[in-house]
Amino acid sequence: MSNYGLTIKVVNAILFLALFGDYLYSVFKFGKLPHHGDPTLGNHPTIITPAPYSFYIWYLINFLFFGFIIYQFFPDANDVVVNGIKWHFLAFAILNLLSVQFWLKDDLIISWLVTAVLLSQISFVYYRIRNEFPANTLLDKIFVHAPLTMYHAWTVVILVITSFAAFIPEDDEKQPDEEERQISLVHYLWVFVAFVVLEGNMWAYNIFGDGDALGGLAIAWAFFGISQGQHETELIHVSARVLAIFTIAYSANPLIKKFTGSGYRSTGGENAPLLS
Repeated sequence: MSNYGLTIKVVNAILFLALFGDYLYSVFKFGKLPHHGDPTLGNHPTIITPAPYSFYIWYLINFLFFGFIIYQFFPDANDVVVNGIKWHFLAFAILNLLSVQFWLKDDLIISWLVTAVLLSQISFVYYRIRNEFPANTLLDKIFVHAPLTMYHAWTVVILVITSFAAFIPEDDEKQPDEEERQISLVHYLWVFVAFVVLEGNMWAYNIFGDGDALGGLAIAWAFFGISQGQHETELIHVSARVLAIFTIAYSANPLIKKFTGSGYRSTGGENAPLLS
C-alpha cells in the first residue's frame, strides 16, 4: 500500500470517527437525532417533510459507512478507494457538515446550495463506482456500493426538503375550524414536481444503475415518511403512500427476477442488482 493510499484511508477513518462521534453524542445528549435526523430541528417544517422516524435511515447509512471505513484497509478495497473514491469522502464530510450548520443557523438558501454541491459530488462518485469499479465480492456490494447508493438517494430527499424550506416555506397553517390545512394550488404543483424528481431518481437507479434496488427502496422509505408526516393533507398523504407502494414494487423487481431465476444475466458483477 502506497503512502498516498494510506493517507486517504487514514483521513477517511479520522473524519468518520470524529463526525460519527459527534453524531452519537447529540443522540445521547438530546435523546433524538440531530439534523437532518430530526426535520423539526431549526423550526423549518414544510408541506413535504417526512415523519421523524424516516430519518432513522441515517443509522443504517452510518453503519454501512462504518463497515466501509474498516473494509477500505483490506487489499480488495484498495483500488476502488484510492483510484475511485479518492478524496471525495473528505468532500462529503465537509459539505455535509456545512449544510447542517447553515440549516441550524437558518441560512436555508446557503444550506440548499451546499446540499446541491454535495449531491453533485456524491452523484459523480456513485456513477463512477457503478461503471468503473463494479462489485466483485459481497463485501464490495455491502460496504462500498450500498452506502454510496443509500447516501445518494437520501441526499436527494434532503435536497428536496431543503428546497421547500428555503423557497416554499409552509405558510398555510391549519385554522381552528378547519379539518385540513389550506394549501394553495401552487404549493400542490410544487409537491407534484418534488414527487416527479424523487420518482425520476428511482427510475434512474433501475435504468442507469442497472437494477440498483437500494436506491429505489430508500426513495420508497421517504414516500412512506412523507405520507405519515403529512397525514393532515389528504392529497399529499394518499399520493405519497401510493407512490411508496409503486416504488417498492418496481425497485424490488430486479431482486425478484434474480431469486426466481428469470431475467438472469451472466455478464459479470456490474450487471447484478445491488445486494442481490
